[in-house]
Amino acid sequence: MFQLTMAYQETLPPLLKNRYFCGQCLIQCFVFGGFFTYIGGSSFLFQNIYHVSAQVYSYIFGFIGLGLLFMGALPARLSGTVSGASMLRAALWGHLTGAVLFLAGVLLSAPLWYSMVSLFIAIVPLSVLGASSTSMALESCGKNAGSASAILGFSSMVLGGVLMPAAGAMGENSALPMALIMVCCFALGLGAFYHYVVPAHRGKDGGLTSKREEEQPAAAENQN
Repeated sequence: MFQLTMAYQETLPPLLKNRYFCGQCLIQCFVFGGFFTYIGGSSFLFQNIYHVSAQVYSYIFGFIGLGLLFMGALPARLSGTVSGASMLRAALWGHLTGAVLFLAGVLLSAPLWYSMVSLFIAIVPLSVLGASSTSMALESCGKNAGSASAILGFSSMVLGGVLMPAAGAMGENSALPMALIMVCCFALGLGAFYHYVVPAHRGKDGGLTSKREEEQPAAAENQN
């Protein structure tokens, strides 16, 4: 126990001072917060508002889950040709676009198919985001990658646990809290990306650098 405490005392301060790594933690914190809000509110949405049966709801939930599964293959296929920062940016914009479409549908009482499509767009980029963000974050931590992984795991869960009950804040027959929370979480995640991550990957031409050219200033900070 003493050795474990000493190890964390040596590894945590550099990680918490690592602006790039903390930015990745914030991205995962906000995005997974939005994702867990969807998990907590989707049953109310489909069963209480659209009045689908439990079996049909399971099909809808499984359909979005299959999207997550197939989307998870993209990072490996695109590795080496598309930078991690570019994949992360695309995923974040996908999350926010889908959430905004879903919010518009809630306000306009859109039909079932519309909510299914908008939620599909809002949720399936999570596989790309999780892979690219985690890889980039751990690469920036060098020998402290083990402790960094633990902090990332905590970051991705803590906000979701708080927000899941809030999805039903207006009762079982309103999806507005769910939609608003998702939009806010994904917008905050995108803001964290542009504030903390983009400056470290900005190329001379103004675009995001390729994976091979990505600099890891945070790793240099750790070594110092």
